Amino acid sequence: MSVAVEGPSWPVEELAARAGLPVRTIREYQTMRVLDPPVRQGRVAFYGQAHLRRLALIARLQERGYSLAGIRDLLESWAAGRDLAGILVGPDGALADETPVVLDRRGLEAAVSHLPADRLGELVTLGIVYERAAGEYCVPSPSLLVLLDDAIASGLKVDDALAVASEIVTGVRAIAGAVATKLGQALGDRVDYEAIVPLLRRGRLLVAQSTARLLLDQLGLALADPPGRPGDQRLARLLDQSRARPDTELSIREPRHTGQ
Repeated sequence: MSVAVEGPSWPVEELAARAGLPVRTIREYQTMRVLDPPVRQGRVAFYGQAHLRRLALIARLQERGYSLAGIRDLLESWAAGRDLAGILVGPDGALADETPVVLDRRGLEAAVSHLPADRLGELVTLGIVYERAAGEYCVPSPSLLVLLDDAIASGLKVDDALAVASEIVTGVRAIAGAVATKLGQALGDRVDYEAIVPLLRRGRLLVAQSTARLLLDQLGLALADPPGRPGDQRLARLLDQSRARPDTELSIREPRHTGQ
């Protein structure tokens, strides 16, 4: 499916020159479905600003360590993403979903309403969101935006709240890089793709789930005994107060049984 060419239109050679890429790379991106097809007029193909912005986004994601397959998955998720309101905290206190979403400038400002508008650019710099096009932002983890906004609303300084979000992004990148490196070394030169592909497809989800569970446990331990402030019990007491009451936990984890 072709996208409408906005503004000036160019042949593939001109697009490649403006993006600083070989024409063969443009073709490869189209084959991998990370770049939309051109608009065709007769037998001539034309590209525009939307294609150039997509190439810039691909370059930024590659700099952050994403493979073309990973970028394709992200773009497909973003294209199918829902409005941010659909994934916010539900009545049981848990996120209903963690589907990546695409927001315009106004939507992003609304999602982090407590972050000063002149600091929205730091979300891109820190890798919390990606600017997919002018005034259009991809949000891989909407819950991270919710955490950032809640932190500022709760009285944390903006610098401190952004630092917390940045630590999360940096830590996740480190885990992803380390797992990918070790897995690549373990697989070595294996060519039995029919076995490896299902492993990688299922493994990515299992890594994500296990990381989230382990992080939750370790975060609880760290908050109970902060590494930089040993013996400080204030966070431990606050953590205890923040835990759900038993009846609330029961309603979330186990259905109530009515006697008959």
